[in-house]
Amino acid sequence: KRLFAQPIKDAAVLRGNVEVVRGTQHLRADRVYFFEQNRIAQARGGVIFSGNGLTVKGPQAEVNFDDDTAEFLQATYWYSPRHARGRAARVYRKSPQVIELEEATYTSCNPGNDDWLLSADHVELNRESGEGTARNVLLEFQKIPLIYTPWFRFPIDDRRKTGFLIPKYGVSSNSGLSIEAPFYWNMAPNRDAVITPNYLSKRGMQVRSNFRYLYPSSRGDLNFEYLKDRRKEDNRYLVSLIDSSRFSPHLTTSIEYTKVSDSNYFEDLGNSLSLTSISFLQRKAEALYRHGFWNLLTRVQEFQTIDQSISPSNRPYKRLPQLLLNGRLQDQPFGLGYELRTEWVRFDRDLGVVGDRFDGNRWSVSKVYKLSK
Repeated sequence: KRLFAQPIKDAAVLRGNVEVVRGTQHLRADRVYFFEQNRIAQARGGVIFSGNGLTVKGPQAEVNFDDDTAEFLQATYWYSPRHARGRAARVYRKSPQVIELEEATYTSCNPGNDDWLLSADHVELNRESGEGTARNVLLEFQKIPLIYTPWFRFPIDDRRKTGFLIPKYGVSSNSGLSIEAPFYWNMAPNRDAVITPNYLSKRGMQVRSNFRYLYPSSRGDLNFEYLKDRRKEDNRYLVSLIDSSRFSPHLTTSIEYTKVSDSNYFEDLGNSLSLTSISFLQRKAEALYRHGFWNLLTRVQEFQTIDQSISPSNRPYKRLPQLLLNGRLQDQPFGLGYELRTEWVRFDRDLGVVGDRFDGNRWSVSKVYKLSK
């Protein structure tokens, strides 16, 4: 190890609340031995070093102010760009962009709350690539070993990279302990997905997936959840799609579709109050054609009733389909303007009156008066 490789007799000795500053780098210690020839500072006792988002505390350290390297023993560290912290037998700041840790721990939990903790023989944090890598890794949750792997890669900034995200956990009376291990898949610059295995202690293993896409003419979000629920002894699922597309300057479409396997899905498996209070799930598809002074909207729409206390006679109608024709002409001869709104819709449902409605009486003529100066 490089630490304290030079004879102390060749150094200038500084004692008592010593502070050494170079640019954005700050070194504090009880004692500092400074070597003028190669601009190396060796610090002992109450060492605190900070620079480029990294703060390290430990009993002894060496900082090279010429090549921007630093080394610490038995250190505690904080890495603010990722809200990360941990301990290490050795921290080596290899360059302003690369940090190496030996016999280290890593977590993004708040101090005093190590819900999840990654332990490794060797960790490297590379700011240039935005990645961290670790070897001989053990992942613990609530001090319970969960996963061991000889090699592990994880993000240390907001750049999109394929890999596991930070685990999550929770507890509910319906499902018991929940442990999630999200996996992010950076498929392409315009497509990505998150696949999340979610262990529910009272129900079994749930798999959730979210797929997003973005093209010049369309964008969308597809969600799928599946659980073989041993508590209900049933297969339970959720499917959701939101899509907006433009096929030409005149024609656009939109789709909104959600379906769940049963009416208690959100009550049992929802993770917020807004989800558990849902009464209906909407499913609709629309196509809008615009041309000149007129446009035509075609829509089909139906609902899945989640709240079974709503009687069939009070549940919403389906519109299969609905056609809306709108037109508007302004600045016509004699200062006149014309507007038209025509609708035809087919109402349907399992119980009650069904039928068609046509409304073609919504038209108007307006007169524009121009005032002379």
